[in-house]
Amino acid sequence: MVAFLAVGVIPFAVLGILSLRSASEALTDQAFSQLQALREAKRSQIEGVLEDRQAETGVLVETVNTFRERIIVRLKTIQEQKKAALEEYFARNPGLAQRIDRAVASRDARALAAFGGADATVRKIISDRTGLGKTGEVYVVGGDYLMRFNNHPDHRDHTLESVIAPGEPKIETAAAKAALAGEPGEDMITGHDGTTVLSLFDPLKIEGVNWCVITEMEATEAISPVDAEGKEYLPKFMARIQPASATLISLKTSRG
Repeated sequence: MVAFLAVGVIPFAVLGILSLRSASEALTDQAFSQLQALREAKRSQIEGVLEDRQAETGVLVETVNTFRERIIVRLKTIQEQKKAALEEYFARNPGLAQRIDRAVASRDARALAAFGGADATVRKIISDRTGLGKTGEVYVVGGDYLMRFNNHPDHRDHTLESVIAPGEPKIETAAAKAALAGEPGEDMITGHDGTTVLSLFDPLKIEGVNWCVITEMEATEAISPVDAEGKEYLPKFMARIQPASATLISLKTSRG
């Protein structure tokens, strides 16, 4: 009887175990296949997001470069106009620049005050801020690296007498050094107030003195394009990047 049961039951038990094992393996394979499919889907999603952001970044770079070139052309035009006007004024007033330099060198405040008319005229020549945006400025530096004239709103009180004021800083920037050495040019440099600026610089052809004229704009303004409404494009672009970054983090952390 026992032998009969053994012969009858054992094969069924073995078959059951084999069937259970086969079903378990099938479920494992199915689960693995589903995980693989999920991984591939998420990888495709991540690649899609990255491709979109890469394309947008490329557009941004092109836009910034185009905008920067336009700014350079605009500032060059301003620089050339101011340079020509300054040289013409001092050519019509020979010896004036030399007398100003002598008064600065001797720290003669009374003599500098006497140049009030010339000071006002030069300030008027460079005062037009059209095309200079919020941070642009045009200023003149002497061979002693002291600023002679400036048209930035923050320097509206700057006069020739200010040149010899105690603590008046010297403008020993790369732009001033190059221009006073007779080398015109343009570059991204550290400006006289410590900020990074797009600087265009030229020596001034004024008899008897070594002066230069410099036109600058803060880099953040010079390379930040604006849309049709005059709003900066970079903040808008970053607002689009942030949700994309959140999507990438979500996809990566949910890969399990």
